[in-house]
Amino acid sequence: MYYSVKIPLLENWMFNFLTTLGTKPEDALNITNNILEAEKRGVHSHGLMLLPLYISRITQNGIKRDYQITCNNLFPNVAIIDGDSGPGQSIAFASARKCVELASDAGLSLVMAKNSNHVGMLASYGLEIANHNLIGIIMTNTGPSISVPNCHGKVLGNNAICFALPREPNPIIFDFATGVVACGKVRYAALKNETIPAGWIKDKNDNDTTNPFDLDDGGSVLPFGDYKGYGLAFIVDVLTGVLAGSVSSLHVKTQRRHENRSTMASQTFISINPSHINPSFNSGLNNLVNDLRKKVDDILLPGDKEISFCSNLKDNHVNVHEKVLKLLDEAATTNNFETISSTL
Repeated sequence: MYYSVKIPLLENWMFNFLTTLGTKPEDALNITNNILEAEKRGVHSHGLMLLPLYISRITQNGIKRDYQITCNNLFPNVAIIDGDSGPGQSIAFASARKCVELASDAGLSLVMAKNSNHVGMLASYGLEIANHNLIGIIMTNTGPSISVPNCHGKVLGNNAICFALPREPNPIIFDFATGVVACGKVRYAALKNETIPAGWIKDKNDNDTTNPFDLDDGGSVLPFGDYKGYGLAFIVDVLTGVLAGSVSSLHVKTQRRHENRSTMASQTFISINPSHINPSFNSGLNNLVNDLRKKVDDILLPGDKEISFCSNLKDNHVNVHEKVLKLLDEAATTNNFETISSTL
């Protein structure tokens, strides 16, 4: 069962809940915006179901409330940001904005973030970059969750990548995990007590399974494309944790098992100013899209499903599953805050 909930109501409730816990207002806003952006795009795996986990990690200091972001400018267009174990969303937004700042002048920029936490949906930061008429590439490493060929169990993180292309009226966003599926989609299915498609995960004995509960019982997600997904997960690990001088996904803490510790995840942000390279980039991109549409009228571009989901929202409402509402209510009750259900 789903409940239709006003987005402004959710926004105010989340923001007030987070600030009541001592979270800085700007951090509460960043977390809220990232989660609601995911819900509005239909990416429930990175939406409201994550808030109770973030709340628990904040209260146990796995996500620090009192932190200080520092920036080391290595070159005019290259910087490393140390997030000091603060909220991943705030670290990521700061990094994306620094990337925009540097690329606007230099034409190309690279910003790496270390000592970070889970950043949620990468598309939020892709939109931040693309809305400044820049091309964005964002990567993050995570704790071990995917299997790799010829190995047992979880070996590498389900490291994610997002490509963002500026275009009117909506940027083109391609945001994907290097596993066959994002871990959150498996957990969302478990929350709703649904089975999952074959080929998504293996259980702790490396057997194929359609039971989503097997993931957090020692199971693992399969890499997409077999060795290709594994290879891409490995490269993302190198371009995030290793390049930033931080830790690889083998040593990133899993946020559910180490709620009182920073994940130590790392992110890399790359921005390209297409106007510095090809002033006709926008028309070239539109020509490519038009040529594709001539071949297949109903062809979907990367991110079109999310744009369609967002545009079909009714009266500024999102549908929230009853099990997610229950998780939110339990988190509120535990922290002596009003439940979301009481505001509906």
